[in-house]
Parts: sequence; structure tokens; C-alpha cells
Amino acid sequence: MFDTAPPHTLTALDNSSSLGRDEPTKTSVGMSSGKLTKNRKSKRQESMAWRKNFIRRWSNFINSEFEGPAHTAFEFGCDYSTAEGWHDGLNGPSGPFVGLAYQRWPDRADAHLREQEHEKYKGTGSAR
Repeated sequence: MFDTAPPHTLTALDNSSSLGRDEPTKTSVGMSSGKLTKNRKSKRQESMAWRKNFIRRWSNFINSEFEGPAHTAFEFGCDYSTAEGWHDGLNGPSGPFVGLAYQRWPDRADAHLREQEHEKYKGTGSAR
């Protein structure tokens, strides 16, 4: 078994040793594991909702700017099947493709891909 600290602990120096030496000890950072689990779940839900909305926005961008998967594949230098998935809204791009879109078509990419205020936290149950 690995001897590693859980994510909610830190290694700190303990100056209260009876030998007077600094010894590393594990110290809590003030969050219980229950709070971390709940926070992690809500962040994951928020992230997944954002991803789903971004895939939809990417698909809208691709469909409005390119004639079809072959044209998209040519412009982005990707596989036809990747471009087809973008057109169909089945998958989203990796970071370099988003960067390329902003580099080559900055205004059009921004108009389609920037999260709009009414889309924020949609489907997450968040009251933000």
C-alpha cells in the first residue's frame, strides 16, 4: 500500500516535538472529506454541463461556417470522422482546434463559442 496523504491533508513542520527537532506531520486544511466530496460532485456537474453546452456551441459554429464534414476536415486538418462528429454534435474539439478556430476566424468563433449569460450553469441546479 502507498504511504500518501489524502488530498485534504498537508505536510507541515511540527515544532512541538519533545526532541526539539522539526518533524513532518499531517495537518488538516480545514475541510472534512464530506465537504470535499460534495464540492467535487458539484464542480463535476458544473463542468459536465459546461462541456455539454460547449459541444452544442461548437457544433453550431461548425455547421454555420463550413459546408460539411469534408470542408471542416480540410480547414482544420482533422479526420473526416472527427469533423462529422462535430457537425452532428456528438463530440467536441480538443484545445488546439479551438485555438485554431480563434486564430483563423476570431470574430465568428467568438460569436459562437463564448458562453452567453443565459447559458451559465444551465442544468446544474445552481442558483448562480
